[in-house]
Amino acid sequence: MRLQKSKQRRGATTVEFAVVAPVVFMMIFGIIEWSRYVMALNVTQNAVREGTRFALARTDTLQTGISVTNVQQNVANFVSQMGSSLTNVTVTVYKTNVYGQPTDQYGNVVSASTSAATFDQTSFGDYICVTVTGTYKPVLPTFLNMTNLTSITTSCVMCSEGN
Repeated sequence: MRLQKSKQRRGATTVEFAVVAPVVFMMIFGIIEWSRYVMALNVTQNAVREGTRFALARTDTLQTGISVTNVQQNVANFVSQMGSSLTNVTVTVYKTNVYGQPTDQYGNVVSASTSAATFDQTSFGDYICVTVTGTYKPVLPTFLNMTNLTSITTSCVMCSEGN
């Protein structure tokens, strides 16, 4: 029995590549973009944790001279390592209860974090919350059919060790 020579298939490889390549590239870019988003989440989580630790150990502003602006700057410096992918960063520092609800200086729950007591009005055993809100901008949003901007909000609540 004699084997027949296969007929040449000119251009078949090119057509197969043209069909498969867009799917493969979209998967690769999707993995890269998802990794960048998870990194942005991780950095904001670490930033709020560091900011909360910074604030709760320095609640006595008469001795430390630390204000809300110092805590916000500390968190903003930590987030700045993200480069240009995280923009419009807003840092909020306030007194809270164990459930993360903003409270006034007497421990009463208030409606918004803007009317809550500041972290320097806490005493030992009170809770401090640091919240970071930012906007994540993907590198290839239209290519991957993603939204242009995604909001990231992360909070951390810890018990005050100062005073």
